[in-house]
Amino acid sequence: MDARLGRWVKAAGSALAIVSVVFIAALFWKERVVLSTFRPGAAGIAALALSAMGYGLLGWVLADAWRQLLLWSGETNVPSSYTRRIYAQTQIAKYIPGNVAQFAGRQVIGRQAGWTHTGLLLSTVFELLSLVCVAAAIAAVTIATGAHDALAWKLLVAGGIAAAFVAGGVTALRISPRLLGGRWPDVAHRLASLRLRDLWPVAAYHTLFFITSGLLFIVVTAVTTGKPVAYEHWPKLIGLLSIAWIVATLTPGAPSGIGVREMMLVAGLAFMTTTDKAILIATLWRAVTVGGDLLFFLSAGFRTSKITLSPPQA
Repeated sequence: MDARLGRWVKAAGSALAIVSVVFIAALFWKERVVLSTFRPGAAGIAALALSAMGYGLLGWVLADAWRQLLLWSGETNVPSSYTRRIYAQTQIAKYIPGNVAQFAGRQVIGRQAGWTHTGLLLSTVFELLSLVCVAAAIAAVTIATGAHDALAWKLLVAGGIAAAFVAGGVTALRISPRLLGGRWPDVAHRLASLRLRDLWPVAAYHTLFFITSGLLFIVVTAVTTGKPVAYEHWPKLIGLLSIAWIVATLTPGAPSGIGVREMMLVAGLAFMTTTDKAILIATLWRAVTVGGDLLFFLSAGFRTSKITLSPPQA
C-alpha cells in the first residue's frame, strides 16, 4: 500500500472515531432526563463504574475472538496487538446510524494491515453467525431453567434463529464453493477448506462475552432497584439480555441497537419490577455499555505501537 493511501486510511479511521464519539455524546444527551432521576450512593456509583470497566475488558475478548476468525479464514501474520487495535478503532463506530460502519471500517483498516478482503469478509460474516448462535443457545438454556412465561416465546424464537443461522452457515460452506468457483476462485477455495467445528474457540470467547455481560446486567439491575437480585432470576436476566442483543443486532439501521434493545429489556423486566424502574435499568445498562466501549477504544485503539503497512495480499 503506498504512503498516500496509507495516510488516507489513517485519516478515515480518525474520522470514524470522531463521528462515533459525537453520536455517543448525542445518545447521552438524549437520555439526560432519565439519567437525572437516578440518585445512587457511593457504592452504587462504584458498582456501575466497575461494571463499565468490566464491559470494556470484554472488548478484548471479542477482539481475540475476531483474531481467531481471521486465522480460521486463512489469514496469516495476525498479531493480537494489531487485531485488538483495529477492533477497538472500528467497534466504536457501531454507534453511527446504519449499524454497518464498524464492519466497513474493519475492511478498510484491515487491508492496511495486509489482510485480504476475502479473509476480512469471512471473519465478519462468521463472527455474526457465532454471536447470534451463542446468544440464542444461552437463551434456550434459560427456557430449560424455567424462564417466565412472558419470555418463553421470545426464547423459542431465539432458538429458531440460532438453528436457522447454523443451517445457513453449513449450507453456505457446502454450496458456495461450487457457486463462486468461476468468478471468485479465492473465496471458493477458502470456503471449501473451512470447517465449522474448528470454530469452538470462537464460540467459547463469545459465550464468555454473553455470560459476563449478563452478570454485569444483574449488577446494574441490583443497583437500580436497590436490592440484590434473587438467584432464581439470574438465568432469566442473562437470557433476556441475550435475546435483546439478537433482536437489536439484527434490526437494520439501528446504531448499536439503540432503542430496540431498550424496548426488549423494558418488556422483559416486567416480571420483576415496575415500568419506570425497567426504563431506568435499560438506560443505565446502555450507559454502562457505552462507557465500556469508550474505555476499550481508549485503552486498545490508541496504543503507541503503529500498525506496520504491509503489501496487501491478493
